Amino acid sequence: MTLSGLGPSATRADPSPARPEDVPGTALDIGHDVQRTALSRKRGQFGERRVECAAMIVYPLWHVGHQNEAGEDGSTVHVDHNGVYCDESDGDDAKLLGIYSSLEQVEERLRQARLLPGFRDEPDCFFHDPYELDKDEWTEGFVRVLPGE
Repeated sequence: MTLSGLGPSATRADPSPARPEDVPGTALDIGHDVQRTALSRKRGQFGERRVECAAMIVYPLWHVGHQNEAGEDGSTVHVDHNGVYCDESDGDDAKLLGIYSSLEQVEERLRQARLLPGFRDEPDCFFHDPYELDKDEWTEGFVRVLPGE
């Protein structure tokens, strides 16, 4: 049986049922890529075997190219008291650079991207936040606020 999807592929010669901690490549075996503590447990299924897996945290990395005129004098705002400012309706352009499984990978991508055209012009306009994989966001919908309201 070949296991994949949670980490390195592994084969298991013994067809007997396995405990999650005995199956290479499961969340209990793949190390730093999975945050095991203080997170809810989830169930995954491989064929007929059930393997319990810890929730995985991922880090989407974004860059905002600024064109807004949100400053008091119409100047461009890059960073405010909340972090990187972004108003796409005012010309800002958010780009997803990738989704990474560790902060180390985020830092490496940041280092590379800051050398590239466009990104190097606004080296402080990157941001990332941790997200739990397979967890719903915006669960209560949203309300559109029109300009001037």
